[in-house]
Amino acid sequence: MLNLLFYFLENSRFRHCYEVNTFNGLPQEDIDCSRILAYYFLGSHDDIMAKFSKDYGCEYYRFVDDMTIAVNDKVIGKKALKCLTDSLRRLNLVSSIEKTSIIGCDEAEKELFFKENSFISELEKEVINKIKNKENLDNTLTKIKNYYSILTSEKKDKYKNWHKILKRFYTVCTYSKCDLLINEVKNHIIDYPLIISGDKIGKYLLQIKDDKDKLLSVIRDLIDYIYTDENLYPGVESNIFETLLLFEKGDLNDELVNKIKELALNIFYKNEIKPQSDYSRSLSCLLLYRYGEVNNITDIANHYIESEESDYLLKKYLIFVSLTTSNKSLKEKIINKAKKEQNISISRLINFVENINNFNKSELKVIERYINKNELYILFKKEEDLKLKIKYNPVRAEIIKVLVEIYK
Repeated sequence: MLNLLFYFLENSRFRHCYEVNTFNGLPQEDIDCSRILAYYFLGSHDDIMAKFSKDYGCEYYRFVDDMTIAVNDKVIGKKALKCLTDSLRRLNLVSSIEKTSIIGCDEAEKELFFKENSFISELEKEVINKIKNKENLDNTLTKIKNYYSILTSEKKDKYKNWHKILKRFYTVCTYSKCDLLINEVKNHIIDYPLIISGDKIGKYLLQIKDDKDKLLSVIRDLIDYIYTDENLYPGVESNIFETLLLFEKGDLNDELVNKIKELALNIFYKNEIKPQSDYSRSLSCLLLYRYGEVNNITDIANHYIESEESDYLLKKYLIFVSLTTSNKSLKEKIINKAKKEQNISISRLINFVENINNFNKSELKVIERYINKNELYILFKKEEDLKLKIKYNPVRAEIIKVLVEIYK
């Protein structure tokens, strides 16, 4: 059962074709199962480190695969590293030397931003309370802007863990619709690529989209970034595309709609830019669906029929978008070719469109719920009974809706 679990996790995550898979350690995903698996997988390691800590008067902390040990002097710190390394080796794991260091208390206090995190937590609490009680946020917004200004003037942004503080500022600015970071998004992505991971930037932009001039400025910066030499990371590129997909033609002006369409064409057909990954090309199909014209969908459909792409995820997105074409004979060609693909995910997609009329009520309810899910949580505090949601139109749900209308 354990082998089956790891097999499933390993094969359900997206992996770039050039990545080396050593089949060691924890699977990387974004649904928090690594934290739970780590609890079991590293249980024996935790026991060894707990015993070491008891023997030497230390404190041991671990979150997933990040470990911190508080020691009384440097010699014990070195012994702790040896104990940690030996323990991990028994599990066929190796600690990252480049991410490992022994630092003193004063340096740790600066690097880990204890005071700063505490103050931002207070600001966040203040914002949440005022939102909950429907109070004016102007004073709190001033505090947020002043504190950010103080930290940057003190050069705190040069510290190693600044990106973690920056993420917290994006969170609190998203809650409060604060425009503090609007003009810095592009530079933040260049200097701290991890900042674009997940939907943090996307949620922030959705919150401030009522200020159209500022939104258009950031979207323009994101598009321009893709064309620069700073565009080095597949994850950053694909996350920018996912961010662009949060919006629709009506949210932008004609200039930016055309720029996104041109960008998608360049990425998909590799005319001016070589994409960082096939996943970027997959997302460019969705960008062309959302920002392009009918003929772009026809071109994608013909490309799938005539080409022999090797990446199955790219093939799936090609088929996904192509099936929305109004050309009946072209649709039949797409389905016939897709049936020959040796991929379970593609088989499910074709099975979906061919058997939609045979679905029972519960299956149709699942589809309907997915199609109608048009809200994104900006803030959700169950213990405080506070929910803050924003409307948006998920492009994948939109395509499913079109497929249901065509094939039902």
